[in-house]
Amino acid sequence: MRRRSRIPAASLQSEYLIRWHGGELHTHPERFPRLISPDLFGNQQPLELEVGCGTGEFLCALAARMPQVNYVGVDTSLKSLYRAVEQAAEHALPNIKFIKVNVKLLYPLLLPDSLPAVYLHYPVPEMTSKERRRGVISHAFLDQVQRALVPAGRLSIMTDEVRLFAELLELARADQR
Repeated sequence: MRRRSRIPAASLQSEYLIRWHGGELHTHPERFPRLISPDLFGNQQPLELEVGCGTGEFLCALAARMPQVNYVGVDTSLKSLYRAVEQAAEHALPNIKFIKVNVKLLYPLLLPDSLPAVYLHYPVPEMTSKERRRGVISHAFLDQVQRALVPAGRLSIMTDEVRLFAELLELARADQR
């Protein structure tokens, strides 16, 4: 049974949800906080990022299990992020935030050697060539993640789509990192 998504209370949204206007982020990234714990959480804890966090189950589980780490989930679906906010609030997680924005617009906010881990689990497979061009997984994405990961940091990508797996494998094999 699917659960209907409700709009969370304004207080919960202000605690857990960040909405950035893509046009302004694209033209003036310097006006936005960087993706580091001091700017987003006001502390020095390590920060991990999930791209395409959806309803936040994975990230909320990590945040509950590892309170000494901060987590940021990024997604473009406000409906999914409302559910993620509800989950974070249900577990009273102070170490998690969600950002509604296209991850590509966040590249200027990623600092070198700042993220211990980046997760991209079960991305929506792009079916048309236009969707493929707009997709997250690309050489540019790998470049930005590599730059942002701390030495020995990890990029975790999972999919259950055979065609997408083959494309990811080809991309990974072509990348010398």
